[in-house]
Amino acid sequence: MLRIVGFALFAAAAVCAVSYWYADRQLQAFRVAGKPRSAYFVVPGRWRRELYRPEGHHLVDRAWSLLVAMYALAFVGMLLLVAGS
Repeated sequence: MLRIVGFALFAAAAVCAVSYWYADRQLQAFRVAGKPRSAYFVVPGRWRRELYRPEGHHLVDRAWSLLVAMYALAFVGMLLLVAGS
């Protein structure tokens, strides 16, 4: 049973990863003009409110929450898979 729940959590982490990618893709439409391109290279580093217009601030929050959820679900899923073995 622990293995099934572990795999389900991995699947939920994958859904978070896809949602995270989509939020990041939407966020790029709200870039502030005049910022250097190098400010947007590293993915977690480019999720700062000052890099985007106010209309995109909710997507910054969404991207961070999805990133945390993805890692948390994958970690708990990994623990359950190890415990179920």
